Amino acid sequence: MIVEASAGWGARVEDDVEGLLGRLTATARRMRSGSDPEAIHDLRVAARRLASALDVWRALLKRGARRRARRALRRLRRALGPVREAEVEAATLRERLENLPPAARDAATRLLASLERRIARGRPRAAERCAEDRIARIRRRIARAFARARTTEGGALLPSVAARLHARARGARDAVRAAAADPRDETLHQARLAAKRCRYALERLAAAGPPFDALTARARIEPLVAVQEALGRARDLAMLRDRAQRYARKLGIAGHGAAASPLEPLLERLESERREALVLFMRSVAALHAVGTEPASLGLAGGAPRRGADRR
Repeated sequence: MIVEASAGWGARVEDDVEGLLGRLTATARRMRSGSDPEAIHDLRVAARRLASALDVWRALLKRGARRRARRALRRLRRALGPVREAEVEAATLRERLENLPPAARDAATRLLASLERRIARGRPRAAERCAEDRIARIRRRIARAFARARTTEGGALLPSVAARLHARARGARDAVRAAAADPRDETLHQARLAAKRCRYALERLAAAGPPFDALTARARIEPLVAVQEALGRARDLAMLRDRAQRYARKLGIAGHGAAASPLEPLLERLESERREALVLFMRSVAALHAVGTEPASLGLAGGAPRRGADRR
C-alpha cells in the first residue's frame, strides 16, 4: 500500500483517490436517477481525474493493473460522450432562441426538438453504462491498481513524478501554441484536452502535499483553467454551429431549401461568439508561461529521466 511508504503523502494520495472514487459513484447514482442534467458531465470529469491519478503515480503502479483501470475509465467516458455533446448543443441553442428573428427561432426550435429526442434516447443507454455493478467493477480495478503500489519514499519518487508533469506541461504548451498559430476546430480541441491533462496532474500533486506540492501552485493551475474555459466555450459554439449547418443541409436535400436559410442568423451569431472566445483564448496563452514544471527549474538533479525509465 502507498501508506506504507509514507504516513504523510501516501495517505493523502489514497485519500485523494478515495474521494475521486466516491465522486464517481455518487455521480453514477445521479445518472441512474435521470433527473440531473449535469450528471454526465460530472461523471466524465471524475473519470478524467481518476485517469490522471493513474498517470501521475504510474511509477508506483504495476503496468497491467494500471492499464486495465485506465481502459475501463476510457470506455466509460467515451460511451457517455455522444449524449453529453447533444446536451451541450441543446443547452447552447436554448440560451439563444429568444433573441433570434421569428423565422430563425422557428427553424432553431425544430433543431432543438431533434436534439432533445437524441438526448431522450441516449440518457437511458448512458444510465445502463453507469449501472451499479459496472461502476463497482471500475472501482475494483482502480483500487486494485493502487493496492499493488510499490512502496517508496516521496523523495525517491519525486524525479519520476516531476518528469511526468514536465511531459504534461510541455504537451499543453505545444498544443496551445499550435492552436494559437492555427486556430482550427481540431487544433483548438487538442489544446483543450492537453490543458485539461496538465491541470488535472497539477491538482493530483497538490492533493498529495509535501514533497510533491512543490511542483504545483495556484499560479500554475489558474492559467490552464482560463485556457480550458475559453477553449471549452469555443468548442461548444463550434459543435452547435456544425450541427446547425448539417441540419440546414438536411432540410435542403429534403426539398425544403427555403427552410434552411432562416438558420443563417443563428450560424452568424455562433461564429461571432466563437471568435470572441478565441480572443479570450489568445489573451490567456501568454499566462501559460507560469507553468514552470521543467525538472531542471525545480532543482532536481539530472533533469528528466532517460527514455523508458518511467515505464515501470
